[in-house]
Amino acid sequence: MIKKAFYLTLGLMLVSQLCAQGRAEYAPNAEFPFGRVHPDYKEQLKDFAPMIGICDCKMVGRNADQTWGDTIATVWEWRYVLNGTAVIDENWKPDGSVGSSMRQYKTDSAKWYVTYFAAPVAN
Repeated sequence: MIKKAFYLTLGLMLVSQLCAQGRAEYAPNAEFPFGRVHPDYKEQLKDFAPMIGICDCKMVGRNADQTWGDTIATVWEWRYVLNGTAVIDENWKPDGSVGSSMRQYKTDSAKWYVTYFAAPVAN
């Protein structure tokens, strides 16, 4: 249930942003499954270009006491969203938990805004 709510919320955020922009020419689609960077944001998003796509990774987790935990296999996916003006990454772990961060550069403040989402393992 938590996972469904997570994806529903994220989906609604993305759809509302695209509707507000009135176009979605750089959003993920059949031809570009990971989206494309908007030309006006090419310079700001260039550091993320090597990460766009899907990768089987290994990560080191954190224990509840903030010590380093075991190495965990994870699937990490990056794509351009919000009509190519932001990137989102999602990672799925074998226990069913998922985490995601969206990074959007705001030109009016010249700052990055990062939002982190996580869904624990469903019981």
